[in-house]
Amino acid sequence: MIYLEIYFVILAVLLLVCVKVDIALKKYKTIDNKKNLSGMEVTRNLLDDNKLENVYVIEKRGKFIDRYFYNRKTVGLSSEVFHENSLYALAVGAYVGMHGVYDKKNNSLDKFVETVKPIKAGAYLFSLFVLVMGVFSVNEAAFQIALVFFLLSIILSVLEFVVNKNIAYDTYDYLKKSESFDKEEDEAISDILQNVYLESFTWFVVRLWFSLVNVINEGKKK
Repeated sequence: MIYLEIYFVILAVLLLVCVKVDIALKKYKTIDNKKNLSGMEVTRNLLDDNKLENVYVIEKRGKFIDRYFYNRKTVGLSSEVFHENSLYALAVGAYVGMHGVYDKKNNSLDKFVETVKPIKAGAYLFSLFVLVMGVFSVNEAAFQIALVFFLLSIILSVLEFVVNKNIAYDTYDYLKKSESFDKEEDEAISDILQNVYLESFTWFVVRLWFSLVNVINEGKKK
């Protein structure tokens, strides 16, 4: 059962990091930025400054949906980021918009990461499926397979983490050069961006759990 134990130890560590990140970010959602900029406004400013007037910024409802849609050249922001003028909305809006800048630059690693995202999600879901089958059949080989696919999803997440870390650094540089925040907010913006790119590495686990729960709930309603 050593493979099963390794699987759950890794999963537990990722979930603990998720909780840590959530707690760290939550406090910044209630603090207004001194420039009184909404997430939508700072995102629009960043895109326009990089000659990306053709990229739209839209509001999307739901959880875990602050992202740049490469195929549609669109930035989708949650309601709390789109409308609010919190420090969190400022940093996250700019961070998501910076993905559009990377898209314009045709960053090869960024393109690769975007391409393999479905593979990462599929590997994780398949590992869960095989894990459940292994639990019911008490099959050691199933646990080995589940761990292999789980580790594959993590490796692909590490690549995404590297790209997002660079994007977070470039986002900070833009916000500082454009004077989108005051000097006393510097540490807070840096802390938010560090947690945001860390969140992108760990939250794929939670996103998929939420997706599975939503599918199950929808099925019950029908």
